Amino acid sequence: MYEVMPAPPLARSRPQPAGDLPASTPLPAAPDEAFDRLARLAQAQLHVPMALVTFVSVEEQVAPGGVGIRPEVQESRRFDLRESFCQTVVRSGMPMAWEDVRKVLELAEVVEAADGVVAYAGSPVRGADGRVAGAVCAVDKVARSWTDEELMLLDDLAAAASSELSLRQVLEERRQVTRSLQDAMVAPVVSPRGLEVRVLSTPLADSDPVGGDWCDVVVPDRRGLPVGPEGSVVPAVLVLGDVMGHDARAAGAMGQLRAMVRTTAWSFPHDGPAAVLDRVDRAMAGLGLQTMATCVVARVERSATGRRRLRWSSAGHLPPLLLHPGGTAELLLRPGGVPLGVMPSVERHEHVVDLPEGAGVLLYSDGLVERRDRSISDSLHDLERSATERSGQPLSDLLDGLVHDLAGDGDDDGRVPDDVAALVVRVTA
Repeated sequence: MYEVMPAPPLARSRPQPAGDLPASTPLPAAPDEAFDRLARLAQAQLHVPMALVTFVSVEEQVAPGGVGIRPEVQESRRFDLRESFCQTVVRSGMPMAWEDVRKVLELAEVVEAADGVVAYAGSPVRGADGRVAGAVCAVDKVARSWTDEELMLLDDLAAAASSELSLRQVLEERRQVTRSLQDAMVAPVVSPRGLEVRVLSTPLADSDPVGGDWCDVVVPDRRGLPVGPEGSVVPAVLVLGDVMGHDARAAGAMGQLRAMVRTTAWSFPHDGPAAVLDRVDRAMAGLGLQTMATCVVARVERSATGRRRLRWSSAGHLPPLLLHPGGTAELLLRPGGVPLGVMPSVERHEHVVDLPEGAGVLLYSDGLVERRDRSISDSLHDLERSATERSGQPLSDLLDGLVHDLAGDGDDDGRVPDDVAALVVRVTA
């Protein structure tokens, strides 16, 4: 049922006490096609010059949906509270309708600020928590009687706006929770002594900001002579993996698998990368972790004479990219092996290259190079070329530049066609 009068107390330019109006609006002051569509329906069906979908806070009124708006606010979609009739709907939590607002004493200041508004009808828009956040309203410049059918239509449009707002809020809450869970599963990556390490993680466009990609740097347990083959000290183990999928389930499997690899690499410092992958693969089978993932484990070794080498093993992952001190980049094309979770008993192999001072290594997920319109071979050559051209850049800029060159700028939030994880390390001493 619509209330006619008196109007609830109005907000002025100063903030109102808590509980009067929301502290902030649930959506920004910008045009929104979904709400613009509802405003156009209201205008067409109610035959009014202006219709709005508004959200009101203690600071302002915004109208992501609107038609017939005066030119100076058409783009900004921001209204001063002094001209807001919708705040009466928000504060009362009830539909409001007036045939002639000029006759309502309580609305005198709003009438003066909102020049030209005579008839008003608004129905509340509620968020996911059930609280009124705004209104769908119809405005006329002449006095008019609102019919029951018109007011019912306004209620229906407000219900549609409420559903749209609630869905967005629920999805955003889900994204935040999932991101928090993933962040909690991923420990900070540090740069071991003598190495500079940078990592990058870019979420998938049009999806939850989570996925199955991860990267890690593990400094093994140094108690009891933690050395590698041929007496080489192991300062760092580099890991990059990719669990199949782009959802919360993939993120959960990623968390378990990352913990397995991390714990194994730390606990067994004598194991080479192939042995680490073998232990993890057998643990996945024994613990019933039913997932499939590609993974590369690479170990930076330093001999007693100071010579550094990279020793790595791949479980079906893309080849590492060696960054030579002279500025050229080279794909380390070696047999890639079988992904984790497929054949736990498969024999895995290791490969070794020298890492002189100034050299670097890039590990990356398939999201950086796989494209529907290009072969993987062409994309890998693009990666070599781009890394060579950007070889003199700081590592963070190098990673950002590679994503820009190979994956594009992404959407408005910087999300690219596939989630990307990358880890780059450079020998500094």
